[in-house]
Amino acid sequence: MEQERLESMLSWNIDGLILTERTHTPRTLKMIEVAGIPVVELMDSKSPCLDIAVGFDNFEAARQMTTAIIARGIATLPISAHVSTNVLSSNRRDTNRRCWMQAWCQYSVMVEQSSSYSSGIELIRQARREYPQLDGVFCTNDDLAVGAAFECQRLGLKVPDDMAIAGFHGHDIGQVMEPRLASVLTPRERMGSIGAERLLARIRGESVTPKMLDLGFTLSPGRIYLSPQI
Repeated sequence: MEQERLESMLSWNIDGLILTERTHTPRTLKMIEVAGIPVVELMDSKSPCLDIAVGFDNFEAARQMTTAIIARGIATLPISAHVSTNVLSSNRRDTNRRCWMQAWCQYSVMVEQSSSYSSGIELIRQARREYPQLDGVFCTNDDLAVGAAFECQRLGLKVPDDMAIAGFHGHDIGQVMEPRLASVLTPRERMGSIGAERLLARIRGESVTPKMLDLGFTLSPGRIYLSPQI
């Protein structure tokens, strides 16, 4: 998808690029090299970048949330619920996040479809079929987590008493639903704004430092943290 869009964009002789992917096809890399224009990559501050990057440490964000869930005292370790789209450009930030989740979580489930509330419903159904003792879930996206929460409510499961649920990115719906969704809040708007400012500076020929800017993240507890020590 990125490659096709890039081919179209470069035909307009653009002066710079902002990308949200970090893993690119060989053809994409070649097109960017030939274009010789400044490139800003968003969403990740740790993986090697083509030019300059603005993001956060996905690996550490997933580790901290998973550690917090485990510290709550959940009997069965939370699963990582994620979506695989089978595309070559599936970016490294999701891979890093899944690695941390799977390293700390006892179980994992996956569906071959795009991230949505419906996908979250299917994921929690699949997880409960495969692991009936499950009492916690950490999703790679808030869409999935919200869908999982809706399904738990439909089944009469109390969140977080019967099923602790955490998501990623801090989407607005998760922060206004009841109970409020635990999530990793990521500075997406700041990333876009700062990324654009840094790209314009590069286009003007100005020096931009540091090459990789880490904007950090925040853990939003929602109602997953019930233990006094958290």
